[in-house]
This record gives sequence, structure tokens and C-alpha cells, in this order.
Amino acid sequence: TQMNYLRRLNAYAGGHADFGYDSMGNEVIVYGQYVGGKGVLLMSTRLADNTVQQQLPGISEPAGIYMASNYHISCRNINRPGYCYVSNFAFDSAFNAYMFHEVFALKLDGSGSVEIFSQDFAAPLPLADLSYFRCSMVVPSRDGSLALFSSDWGDPSSTAIIYDYVSGVELN
Repeated sequence: TQMNYLRRLNAYAGGHADFGYDSMGNEVIVYGQYVGGKGVLLMSTRLADNTVQQQLPGISEPAGIYMASNYHISCRNINRPGYCYVSNFAFDSAFNAYMFHEVFALKLDGSGSVEIFSQDFAAPLPLADLSYFRCSMVVPSRDGSLALFSSDWGDPSSTAIIYDYVSGVELN
């Protein structure tokens, strides 16, 4: 089988991203777009035609309180299309960032609608280490009712043990 080049995706610049389905059933890639010095906007690009949509807007425009620049996205919820799951952890000084230290589902319809599953209960900054493993890195169950994430549960020491936690909600 030979592979054929189809297109280059608009706007996606690497980093944490995942493939999923938007609320209209279109296959999309969901990713963060860094906005110089302000943080991250969550975006999607439709694979069929390269249409870009802002999914989680900056809050309090024009001041622009955006999501923190360290996040994780998962669309593993294959039996609940139309959502992506996001965890957000600021490794810099973005303490007032939108959805700071939250584990949430984001509806992929451009509305910015979120369902909060949990806080990540991470230690306050600054930490003894800024290990990548301190990021909560959410991943949902297939039906989207459970979210698995990790946390140091408030231990700022460099010897903190990072455990995994499961949070669930009853979906309608």
C-alpha cells in the first residue's frame, strides 16, 4: 500500500494534541495555540477541509486570561464523541490562568462549555522540582464518565510520590 500526501494542517504547531470528533461528527485534531506571553487557546482543525475553530476562548478579553501553557489533551472517549478532556498545570507564573489546576471535559462545538471533573490537587508553585511527571495528564474512559489523572497531592518536595486518581461524573 502506498501512502499519499493529502495536506498540511493549518495552525497546528506541535505540542500536546489528540484526534477526536467535534460535536457535528467531524474528525478533528485538538491542540493548544500559544498566544505570546498570555498563555494558550484551545483550538481544533477539521481534517476533511482544514477549517480551524477556537474551542476554548481567552476569558476577560481584551485582558486575555488564557489557559496555562502546560496542558494535556485526550480524546480517547470514543463512545462520547464531541468532547475532549484537558488537564492544566502552570509551570510558570500563570496562577490566574483560566482552568488552572483543573481536570475537565471541553465540548467541541466552539461554545467553550466545560464539565469539571476534579482539581488536580497539585502542590503550589514554586516546587522543589518542575518535573514533567507532576503534570496531571488526564485520560478519559471510553464513555467519558471517568477521568484518570496523576497528582503529587500537595507535596512540593523533590521526593514527592505521584499517584494516579480516578474521578467520575454521571453523564446525561
